[in-house]
Amino acid sequence: MSTLIQSSFIATFAAIIAVASLPPAAADDSIGPANGSGAAETIGLLPSPKPETFRGVVSNVDQRNDTIRIIRRSSDKPEDLNHRRAYKTVSLGEIDASRLQHSEGDATMRNTLWITASVLLALLAAGATAPKTDWQVLSGSFVPAAHAQDLDWQKVDEILARKPAVSSDVHRYGFPRTDLSVTLDGVTIKPALALGGWIAFKPAHGNAMIMGDLVLLESEINPVMLKMIANGIEITAVHNHLLRANPATFYMHVAGHGDPVTMATAIRDALAESKTPLTVAASTTPPPAVDLDTAQLDQIIGVKGQANGGVYQFNVPRRDAVTEDGMQLTPVGAMGLAIGINFQPTGGGKAAITGDFVLTSDEVNPVIAALRANGIEVTALHSHMLDEQPRLFFMHFWANDDAIKLAKGLRAALDKTASTKS
Repeated sequence: MSTLIQSSFIATFAAIIAVASLPPAAADDSIGPANGSGAAETIGLLPSPKPETFRGVVSNVDQRNDTIRIIRRSSDKPEDLNHRRAYKTVSLGEIDASRLQHSEGDATMRNTLWITASVLLALLAAGATAPKTDWQVLSGSFVPAAHAQDLDWQKVDEILARKPAVSSDVHRYGFPRTDLSVTLDGVTIKPALALGGWIAFKPAHGNAMIMGDLVLLESEINPVMLKMIANGIEITAVHNHLLRANPATFYMHVAGHGDPVTMATAIRDALAESKTPLTVAASTTPPPAVDLDTAQLDQIIGVKGQANGGVYQFNVPRRDAVTEDGMQLTPVGAMGLAIGINFQPTGGGKAAITGDFVLTSDEVNPVIAALRANGIEVTALHSHMLDEQPRLFFMHFWANDDAIKLAKGLRAALDKTASTKS
């Protein structure tokens, strides 16, 4: 183990021991944990003369950069789902251990700290002889996550009146706008092409987190938003994905943390303010065939696509991990973090395409240039989330032309990103 890495581990180990060993503070000395998860910290930052105090919930420790991330809650109310707001990342060297305080009821947090310290010590000892250590084993949240099987998924299914697509520990519920007839440049858009709203639930921090993308008409935006806010669900974005659609459609991105049954009820009640179908009618007709050379599309895009409701869909993952509040957001497809590409046949080997590229800031303009050079229109560029790391931008696109030609243009844009091939 190099001297630098060894020093980093020693500093991290010492800071964790200092935190875990402190006596509890009075109950009113710091902000209490949200929904019974996490532990509140009051952090004194050096140097003086006027040390800064930042109170919040420890999110994670980054051993490689010797930092601790603290999330400040916007409310002291345990029932407030909307508690993730400001955060501060501080160097371990900046922490004045004598001013660290814990709130009451943080036994779980202390135990986790002691376990983490033990792991660090073991790795430090092993490092002298081990040729290589996987430092990623230590990354992630201090707060133990809920297990998927511990949550009442059946109750969530009943509230939302539909069955989810389950991928790993994520339950994703679709809310397609089958009630709408939307046209764009003479193409009648199928729900699977650009009208497929969804909400994904993932176990997190003793309860669950949600992320979602809901399709709304202009008149539905504010009624749905007001109900979401009233029930503690965050609005993270509202915007267009398409241009020239008739009627115009808008997309509301939402997020939340808390009890999954409570959040499912909040989502259902908010969607009731729109004409989004709240029940799923059994289909009596087979899905339309995808009249395209899907094998060649698979080869060009570089991953295997899937037919869904007459649309051929691709999810292209990025190579870099995406985290929020110290937790990795996986699987990326179910969480809306894969590059999405959809082909809807329009006859004669042509297809209407749309979807979104998931990009870091340095990829935005190279991808714009690649799309425009290949006759693909860029229709929107924006964010979908508030607290993700690294910061991501979502670029939507549209074209209606020869499907193979468009696939090659999309491949040229994908080559400008940190995306994967199968």
